[in-house]
Amino acid sequence: MLTPERAVDIQAQLGSDIMMALDHLIGLPAKPRKMLDATLRTHRWLDRCIAALAESYGHARGVLFGICQGGMDPDLRRLSAQYVAAADVSGIAIGGLSVGETKAEMAEMLDVVVPELPEGKPRYLMGVGSPGRPLERSGARRRHVRLRPADPVGAQRFGLHTRRAHRSPSSEPSGIVRANR
Repeated sequence: MLTPERAVDIQAQLGSDIMMALDHLIGLPAKPRKMLDATLRTHRWLDRCIAALAESYGHARGVLFGICQGGMDPDLRRLSAQYVAAADVSGIAIGGLSVGETKAEMAEMLDVVVPELPEGKPRYLMGVGSPGRPLERSGARRRHVRLRPADPVGAQRFGLHTRRAHRSPSSEPSGIVRANR
């Protein structure tokens, strides 16, 4: 069984520079109680990951990012962002988005989460597409933004759902390199 402690151990043994805390991602739409349970479980697991890293490896084996969750509930998103921001982690990932909600809904949740995150820690918006593909923002400030350092969304890194397609981000003009098996 995968536990928070085992997740840290596996990542450390693999030599990960950046480790991700174990989190509980739920499918959307979800009932409020299910979103609350998953968010609080993610927080408990984060505490266990922090303890496991400190006990087993110190901070000599990479850094740990906590993951904000909360489904599509703005209050849970805010609570989770505040919890992870206060935790002893090196960076903060924004998870549970880009899992079927509209771009406007994702932008709404980002507008809730990002102001709660400290300026001094890296932010990682998990699983939002590929380099160069714009994220349409909603609201009065409707515009396109690319997820890169110093962008208005405040996410300094972006995730890619491209592993199965054997593609990786690069400095190539297209931003993608195809890898052969």
